[in-house]
Amino acid sequence: MPLVELGAMDPQLVDPHTYPGRPWPLSTFTVHHTDLYLRRSYSLLQDRLQPDTVFFLGDLFDGGREWSTDDLKKNGEWAKYGETFWLEEYNRFGQIFFGRRNEIALTSGTEDRGKKVIASLPGNHDLGIGVGVKKVVRDRFYAYFGDGNRVDIVGNHTFVSVDTVSLSAMGQSDPLTASQGAGLGDGPPSSGEMIWKPVKEFLDRVKLMKKEAVARELRYLNGDDAFGTLDHDLLDLTDEANEREYSQTIPRNAEFPTILLTHVPLYRAGGTPCGPLREHWPPSKPPKGQATPLDHDDRNAIAVRGGYQYQNVLTPDISKELITKIGGVQQVFSGDDHDYCEVIHKSYTSSTTGKAPSGIREITVKSISWAMGVRKPGFLMMSLWNPVDEVGKPIEASLTSQDVSYSKAGTIQTHLCLLPDQLSIFIRYGMMGVFTVMTLAIRAIYSAVTGTGAFNETHRATYPLLPLTERLKVSRRKDA
Repeated sequence: MPLVELGAMDPQLVDPHTYPGRPWPLSTFTVHHTDLYLRRSYSLLQDRLQPDTVFFLGDLFDGGREWSTDDLKKNGEWAKYGETFWLEEYNRFGQIFFGRRNEIALTSGTEDRGKKVIASLPGNHDLGIGVGVKKVVRDRFYAYFGDGNRVDIVGNHTFVSVDTVSLSAMGQSDPLTASQGAGLGDGPPSSGEMIWKPVKEFLDRVKLMKKEAVARELRYLNGDDAFGTLDHDLLDLTDEANEREYSQTIPRNAEFPTILLTHVPLYRAGGTPCGPLREHWPPSKPPKGQATPLDHDDRNAIAVRGGYQYQNVLTPDISKELITKIGGVQQVFSGDDHDYCEVIHKSYTSSTTGKAPSGIREITVKSISWAMGVRKPGFLMMSLWNPVDEVGKPIEASLTSQDVSYSKAGTIQTHLCLLPDQLSIFIRYGMMGVFTVMTLAIRAIYSAVTGTGAFNETHRATYPLLPLTERLKVSRRKDA
């Protein structure tokens, strides 16, 4: 059966950075109820959907980039929030998302290999973006959540996570030297270079990392312990038999469909429509007589712009380098925008099988928090189906009718799942409270004016407030 994965975006835990001017107790109320909403929603989807893997696509915190580290002291408004506060926020995130996953892992009677929560991809609210990223802030995030650049094999698919908020510093002017490059390479790295260079080095070797990860997975699927103790044997690869055995053990050219995970969406031309599932700005109506959606719709699109510590889309050069360096990308999942957006990048080739290129499909996932500007938060459910033989080639034989339907639809299927509209629930509570108070007030005024209320003296004399009872006296005979 296909594996079920979840893409969760922008939990962006509410903190003092979210609503800096909101007074107490409204600020405390907001923090409590957003956490409660996230905890209940996440617990419910774990119980009902039982996903094999959960991916967070960045912006775990709202003000994570602003909290000081031991080596970097902030000034101004956020100076009082330091390393201890960030650790408290990390613990808060873990209580909401990690604790429930650990309970399921401990109580599950099935093999738990592959069941994981991957939250290492940073967002601009976690680190900043471009040259605004501070190395010590990124080091802290990596130390607790893991490296933001990684390769994972899940459901016979290769997931490549790239820290694009750091990569965005490439080409930007260094804040200290005003340079845009690494110079001649014979001097110490600039502050900007220290931000983007590790990501660039990861991209330079990611194709090899993909093949190594697929080889490990195939060894496991073939019954070998890919992570166990290796035999310390010397093989003479000039011997034809040994070379053939080594090649069969490690299929070096095997490839799985590649999925790119990035916090910042790929570049697209301004006005590229996001589709009918976008909540905040649905598609504009086409002119009369036109049956197809608009090709250019600024209202429905992600705005191509940036500002202080944010950038709505990556630059064209960085987007192209990502697709080229990773290779064979068939699907992209991104975040940052808080609302759903689905586009096809027709300028990129997604197929490595020789078929006609159809472009790369990118889905920007909704935020799962009701405090992020969308009335109906949500998450993306992915179904992965890619049966392979012992050397990693897709197999089509001996499939059930359900398996054939998955095969024809591709190896990846997605479904947008919506969560309750918490703001509407609060509005209904408020309206009911106002209605109740108004009803009681009208009743009180009417009773006082007409004299027919429950506190009228005549009414009170006729109908007592409390019932009157009389205990019957029972005579008792004495025993003779």
